[in-house]
Amino acid sequence: MTHLGRAWARGAALLLIAWQSVGAQTSCTEKSGSCTTAALVVPLLNVPTLSTVSMGTSSTFALIPASGLTATDFVNGSYDAASPLALTVKTNKAGTLTMYATSTTFSGTSCGLTLADVTYATTLAGARTAAISSSSGSPTTLLTLTSASSGAAVSLYFRVALSWTADPPAPSCSLPLSFSLIP
Repeated sequence: MTHLGRAWARGAALLLIAWQSVGAQTSCTEKSGSCTTAALVVPLLNVPTLSTVSMGTSSTFALIPASGLTATDFVNGSYDAASPLALTVKTNKAGTLTMYATSTTFSGTSCGLTLADVTYATTLAGARTAAISSSSGSPTTLLTLTSASSGAAVSLYFRVALSWTADPPAPSCSLPLSFSLIP
């Protein structure tokens, strides 16, 4: 048997394994002595649970105000991020989107911010007072899907607390967040 023939035979064997006979009917006629069998064949297919959570075109999000940090932000004690973090959830099964911070402090040189300094809301008009949980606690539930979704949108509007004495100038601070879709 040639290489192509063996490959075809393997493919045919796999194809035969992937089909299941659900029922068969046999009919015979006395005069001709012939019989015919009709079988109902149904292809077997196992579809796994599939989900994606995407964050636009980047894996980073700038948590800064539109005008940059100003003395007014420090006087007010906080600032709101210039734009929301937009997430899109696609899943073929109901599930819950959760979020948690992988650290309780921001990383970066001279960064005085902690997880407690960041709050959020899921609507623009929201109070932005919801706390983000850390990896040591229960994840924060952002969205509960009761059925499959081809693109549920979630927007997170962040607020960052500021203090004249606790937040020295820092070139860059970051806080890793983890998002999970739990079926």
